[in-house]
Amino acid sequence: MNFANRALRIFTSNTLSNYYRGEKPPARAPYKVSPSHLEELRKQLEELLAIGHICPSHAPFGDPVLF
Repeated sequence: MNFANRALRIFTSNTLSNYYRGEKPPARAPYKVSPSHLEELRKQLEELLAIGHICPSHAPFGDPVLF
């Protein structure tokens, strides 16, 4: 089993199972991002969406984006 599959398995077993048992994800304030970084992030997200490398999520919570 490669790293990506192990990481997904750990995430799924630890995070999603807690969510489906009715537990809420921990609430945290969003990371502060400078306007120039936010613009670059939006540009990269649009490009990745356009070529199909990522897709919109309907998850009730998300992960931080670091670059």
